Amino acid sequence: MFHLPEKVEISRATTASDVKGWDSLSHAMLILGVEEEFGIDLPLDRTYELANVGELVDLVCETLETKAP
Repeated sequence: MFHLPEKVEISRATTASDVKGWDSLSHAMLILGVEEEFGIDLPLDRTYELANVGELVDLVCETLETKAP
């Protein structure tokens, strides 16, 4: 999906333009993978507005908090 050099570091500030191969299809696949891994459904409208990895992390945390019993 993504073509990352062996020693690349992903941080909260990492954006799609920082990662070779991060296009709309790989973005959708990433979101689906995150949803599957955490057993959540992310709000579709917000997933396409994410500016960086940090915003994705925040959205996952927020979604997990609302899911908790």
